[in-house]
Amino acid sequence: MLRSPQRFFSTTIRTTGTQTVTVPNQLLIGGKWVDSTDRKTFDVEDPATGKVIAQCAAASKKDIDLAVQAASDCYHSTWKNVPHFQRAVLMNKFADEILKHADELVHIECTDNGKAKEIAAKDVKFASMILRYNAGSCERLDGVALHSDVG
Repeated sequence: MLRSPQRFFSTTIRTTGTQTVTVPNQLLIGGKWVDSTDRKTFDVEDPATGKVIAQCAAASKKDIDLAVQAASDCYHSTWKNVPHFQRAVLMNKFADEILKHADELVHIECTDNGKAKEIAAKDVKFASMILRYNAGSCERLDGVALHSDVG
């Protein structure tokens, strides 16, 4: 259900058990948390109870266009100039952060979509593994072409 414009910066989600997690309910565009351009939000419900557990910004077409442009600008101005070995370092740090916050992420997944805790835990671990796999791919890119006399 879309709601009319409201100004909330964050929502505290009471997850499985007694743990709570505070999450921003804005859009992350260009490295900044911003309201959606039309300032609409939508409710997020716990599928087990039907209770509203959070409100999130509802991205409009304009928001999506702004996010795509910000990502393109970042790539062309910064990311494409980051050496591949440094990209690997950053991706591994991201994987570390996922694991550092694994309990929170598992609780959010369980509450947000009703996943069993064991499955959510595997999903979180898998996300960090995918980042590490791709970081390893960055480390294997050296830009060197080997000449072969075989012909």
